[in-house]
Amino acid sequence: MSFSNLRQSITENFQNITANIYWFPPEVVLPPAIVLVPDDPYIAISPIKRGAYRVSYRVTCVVGLLDNQSALAALEDLVTSALNSLPAGYQVNEVSAPNVINLGQADLLASEFTISVMEG
Repeated sequence: MSFSNLRQSITENFQNITANIYWFPPEVVLPPAIVLVPDDPYIAISPIKRGAYRVSYRVTCVVGLLDNQSALAALEDLVTSALNSLPAGYQVNEVSAPNVINLGQADLLASEFTISVMEG
């Protein structure tokens, strides 16, 4: 499986979430959104199994920042939905604290976590 296909298949887990799902860095993020991009380190070669890789991705959950209280609740719901959508086999790391980001002319509330999966 190519890494692009792997990213796309991971985002298929999020398809039942009411949000825009991106499996690549989009030019414009329309909230609410989940964005999946490579993390660092991106690909680690398995020392045990030839041809196997541990592939890491960053999942960013984003909501509009119109009202602080409702934005935080919406972000928490989005993060929870994303985490609950991942099947067994994914290593999930801690979720970052919510922070305000500016994309274009819009302020958004975002939180991130990383996942990794063995491939091959």
